[in-house]
Amino acid sequence: DLSLRADGALRLTAALCGRRRRCICSANSRVLAAFIALYSTITAAQFVGAWYAQSMSLLADCSSMLVDVLSYVGAAWAECSSKHKERNELVISALSLVALWGVTLPVVAGALMILTGSGEEGEAT
Repeated sequence: DLSLRADGALRLTAALCGRRRRCICSANSRVLAAFIALYSTITAAQFVGAWYAQSMSLLADCSSMLVDVLSYVGAAWAECSSKHKERNELVISALSLVALWGVTLPVVAGALMILTGSGEEGEAT
């Protein structure tokens, strides 16, 4: 019987819920906390690899993964919130979508500039 009741996951969910009020942590929030810890580790390792490799495409992927991690943190907070849970979940989803577009559009614009040749340095005028 595998359980996600590791001390780290419980501390993370308690931190997400705030220390001033009692946290109502469901099984979903414990799974989200474990997933946040795992995905954050993978994202950080990928950022290091992308920086070392100087890969813009890998950095773009890391940025979208970071937005995912922040979305999961927001989802865990919404899961732990006792008031307006449904509203909080919708707000977090909307913010996640806007953040993902905010990361994706500049990357696509930069890639198009490189593909069309207008983004190259040292271009003759």
